[in-house]
Amino acid sequence: MSVSEPSRAQMASEVPEILVDPKTLRSYGRDELLGQGACGKCYKMTDLETGDTYAVKVIRLYSWGVEEVCEEVQILKTLRHKNVVGFSHSFEDDKFMYIFMELCSGQTLGDILKARGTLTEPEVRYYINQLISGLTYIHRQGYVHRDIKLENLFINDQMELKIGDFGLAVKLKPREKEVCGTPVYMAPEVWKREGHGTEADVWALGCVIISLLKLGN
Repeated sequence: MSVSEPSRAQMASEVPEILVDPKTLRSYGRDELLGQGACGKCYKMTDLETGDTYAVKVIRLYSWGVEEVCEEVQILKTLRHKNVVGFSHSFEDDKFMYIFMELCSGQTLGDILKARGTLTEPEVRYYINQLISGLTYIHRQGYVHRDIKLENLFINDQMELKIGDFGLAVKLKPREKEVCGTPVYMAPEVWKREGHGTEADVWALGCVIISLLKLGN
């Protein structure tokens, strides 16, 4: 189930400007909106004691199953790789789950492509090599991401690519027959409900290459 339009409009006013972790009592200031998706929004937040900054995914609990949110957190906790967005911690209140992650300047590969209009082949190789490295690691850990796209590939200040947004990721098991992901990146076996696995991520990787090189134009 996705967040309704009224809920999206209300979320910013409902998320506190000063957020307090009920367990540690640490306080965080809510800064600018970094992005939003079907199940929530992502804000920059600052630890008011240390000045550390985070990208914080805010998910309304009653609009997205608690089980799915907890699964995303558990997956993020197990992943430690230079090309995967780092997980810090999480907590919840009576309305939202807050997932604190590495801040990547709020910039995605999609943002870079939109601003630049085109990337050179050496630049595309540079980013794709990192994407392959991150995906290989994710698959070896027994997960499939299921939503690889330009908007989920974040770039940090060192111009390193980080795979993010694991909201649709699942543990590998008997082949999934659920239709999920972003249509233009979706492998045929996904939308045909034939069952899919890590190959669906590889198909999406190919779509990323085509988009960056503008081969379809």
